[in-house]
Amino acid sequence: MKCYFLQPPFKAELGQFPLINLVQIIISQERNIHKLNELVQSLQEQLQQCRSENYVLNSTAIPLTEHFNELKQQPILDD
Repeated sequence: MKCYFLQPPFKAELGQFPLINLVQIIISQERNIHKLNELVQSLQEQLQQCRSENYVLNSTAIPLTEHFNELKQQPILDD
């Protein structure tokens, strides 16, 4: 199925495309819009998941860093 994009300076003249072709074009574009909306939703969900994972990693890393700093300050005991 061909998709027609009407961009300047090209102008479609009335009657240039049969009505059935225009309907097919519109249906095709609606399908494309639907697919794009699904893709956007999926990407938003992935982004939210990454943000959540990043938050968890950062909240875990801070206490670990604090513990490490405490360990560094403690004197080393020799046998």
